Amino acid sequence: MTEETSSDYLYHTAMNYWSMGEEWRRKNAALIATVARDAIQEYGVTNPERRVELQAILDEVETLLPPRDFRSIAGLIERPIVRRIATSPALCWSLAFA
Repeated sequence: MTEETSSDYLYHTAMNYWSMGEEWRRKNAALIATVARDAIQEYGVTNPERRVELQAILDEVETLLPPRDFRSIAGLIERPIVRRIATSPALCWSLAFA
């Protein structure tokens, strides 16, 4: 039997919180973000698969949190635009050669 490390415990806690449903996530977004950040920090450079999963959760949860400053607001606005451009090859080409 292997002993669970603190990073594994935080990972499982974050995943458990994330799976609790949309309404619960909205109410507890700050808690989920804190646990996910702590788990990413605990993993350091090890276990990149789990860090990527946690970062994806953190990105989603941060959209539920109120913006902290103007940069946060700008980031929330820019993120969907950049995703749309990055997933549309025709749009990328038209912007590159405009």
